[in-house]
Amino acid sequence: GSAHAPPDSGSTSASAIEATAVQPAPGVSGTGAGVRAVVIFAYNRPEYLERAMRSVLAHMPKDGSHVCVVSQDGADPAVAAVVGRVGGAQTVHLRHTRTELSIPPNQKRFAGYYYLSTHYKWALGELFDVRGYESVIILEDDIEIAPDFFDYFGAMAPLLERDTSLLTVSAFADNGQPGLVHDPAAVYRSDFFPGLGWLMTRALWAELGPKWPLAFWDDWLREPANRRGRASIRPEVSRTYTYGVKGVSSGQFSNFLKNMQLAQGGADWASFDVRTLTKAEYDQAFRAKVAAARESTVEALPAKAEPEPSACIERRVPYSSHKEFERLAKALGLMSELKAGVPRTGYEGVVTFRRNGCLVYLAPSYPINPETHSIVIDEHLQPPK
Repeated sequence: GSAHAPPDSGSTSASAIEATAVQPAPGVSGTGAGVRAVVIFAYNRPEYLERAMRSVLAHMPKDGSHVCVVSQDGADPAVAAVVGRVGGAQTVHLRHTRTELSIPPNQKRFAGYYYLSTHYKWALGELFDVRGYESVIILEDDIEIAPDFFDYFGAMAPLLERDTSLLTVSAFADNGQPGLVHDPAAVYRSDFFPGLGWLMTRALWAELGPKWPLAFWDDWLREPANRRGRASIRPEVSRTYTYGVKGVSSGQFSNFLKNMQLAQGGADWASFDVRTLTKAEYDQAFRAKVAAARESTVEALPAKAEPEPSACIERRVPYSSHKEFERLAKALGLMSELKAGVPRTGYEGVVTFRRNGCLVYLAPSYPINPETHSIVIDEHLQPPK
């Protein structure tokens, strides 16, 4: 997340600033109808913001279909200066008035997450409800994007209109380490909402906006009541890279994230057949592949860096409980944590990754929750063996 710390005590500048009226973006004539906004959330990291803005502006289509928005929380003059200097006429600068939040005493150490969530709610309301943008790609100031980031979203976005079982399209691959990914043109469904560069539709904002949480918006979205069984689309090789070391989550994953691979081409998104990702078609093919994979243990997988065979043998490594999942994931170099019982990148409990370029499925050998796909099953509810 971004570095949204509470305002300095005694400083009035942050809460006294007024949100300024912004000129409509070029080609938007006062309304965002038909235009997709790419919003970068910023607070107090001008160097980070400059890197993020330069990345977005270098790759954003120049045909008026997109507009770059920087939403600034508070009034840091160094941040405002970066927006003016780097953004120029092709960037909309939103300024959020930062007011003191009343945060429960036992949550004070999480204050940054409260300010961040409040900023999100304000900015998304401004973009959808006031300016009328069609959809919004959400970034933060510590993210840079792959050269084909916009082509990827252009290809995948129509899926959200067609397939109501989807929540969003994300550019981020949670297990996107070089040794765990191989095919830059591969795309998957996942029960885990990845965040870190994702598409919010107008319909999703209409649903989530009124109940937007006070803090921890990303974990809130992963809760069953809000995700409502919907999957996210995510690439095998990440289209976003996060370089945030200082910030709200103060680099909780920074070692893992530092080594993430950012895609450098290798996919022809214009000719990608998105029908293969619609639920009925995908699920049938996916279940067949997992079932047909050769069963293996972690130890029996081919050693890393063995020469890649011309014909891959796909393998399935079974796990029999969420505790065993966590142990095997760690042994394989995968993210082992669960959110609402769902593993990162998991789909129907299966985490898909590569070993020497060949697919491996870390898959449950027991029935998981059929609605939420949580792999955490209450042991006392299990039928006796």
